[in-house]
Amino acid sequence: MTEEFQEMVAGRGLKFAGEADAGAAVMRLASDKSINGRACANVARNIAPQGFTDLLHDGNAQDDSLELWRDMAAQAALNIGKE
Repeated sequence: MTEEFQEMVAGRGLKFAGEADAGAAVMRLASDKSINGRACANVARNIAPQGFTDLLHDGNAQDDSLELWRDMAAQAALNIGKE
């Protein structure tokens, strides 16, 4: 992703997930036997403080943190190219 594209997306309020957080999610999945077979999503820390979230809880409930992220991504996608 180019720096220009990153700046454009960030200018629309969408935050990026960190690379180190992706590694932390992988380590959690690899080391925690209680979450065997589950999926995690690497998300920005304003969505999940640890930088990833367990997708098992995503039932599209109104209070679901992934709904906020999905809405921000959708809005950013709608605004791309309108300048």
